[in-house]
Amino acid sequence: MTHRWAILIGVDFNKDPKFCLSGAVRDVANIKEYLQPNDSPLEIIALTVSDPSDPADLNNTEPQGLWPTYGRITAVMDEIARAAKEGDFFYMQFSGHGTRLPAIVTCHNKDTNGDFALVLVDEAADNAYFEGADLAERLNILVKKGVKITLVLDCCFSGSSSRQGQHGEDGMVRTIGYRDIDHYTAAASASWAGSEHQASAYLFRDADFVPQWLLKPDGYGILTACGPHERVKELKYDGQKNGALTFFLCQTLRS
Repeated sequence: MTHRWAILIGVDFNKDPKFCLSGAVRDVANIKEYLQPNDSPLEIIALTVSDPSDPADLNNTEPQGLWPTYGRITAVMDEIARAAKEGDFFYMQFSGHGTRLPAIVTCHNKDTNGDFALVLVDEAADNAYFEGADLAERLNILVKKGVKITLVLDCCFSGSSSRQGQHGEDGMVRTIGYRDIDHYTAAASASWAGSEHQASAYLFRDADFVPQWLLKPDGYGILTACGPHERVKELKYDGQKNGALTFFLCQTLRS
């Protein structure tokens, strides 16, 4: 029997209130609403953390056990990797902030600008990071088992802290600068260090660093909200903020 899994990750909350988003959790809800009526059995794992009305009161967000922490996400991916077999399907979506990790932390080539990362939260509601090469290696495990994979990244990769509109009409840019090296742990990097994927995880394009696995995914499809030299903002539709990629993806799938 063919199995289908979906991991949906939405991060509105940020420890710095000016970087909180409004539409990432809504992206997850919209994709989940589309996927649920599917006639084929589908296991959906949704991990989200909303922007509380009071940043000091995290009781207004989802239960902590549903927060998208690095440990929680990778544990789910590892469980799926153990259970998956050839011909199964895996869908993963991240909506939130992207950033660029320092090269001194992530890269075997110290002259690069560093790998991009997905900005998560940890159990203490602080910033945490899911390095792109780590994610790619985990996907590669599924690829080798013959799993059919779709990855959707509704975020930026530039790592710029520039913002337009913040929470105003123009919407929030889905990228923030990497700010705290203490919260990038050796355990995260060690999960892929020395692997066959590490050696081919990077290339240069123009003057900017772009991960090889993102430009030329091997064995799976990727939809991204923007290119390596672009930024993406949350946009307002019918009075609500959404990620543009997720909004139009849902519109297209339903049409």
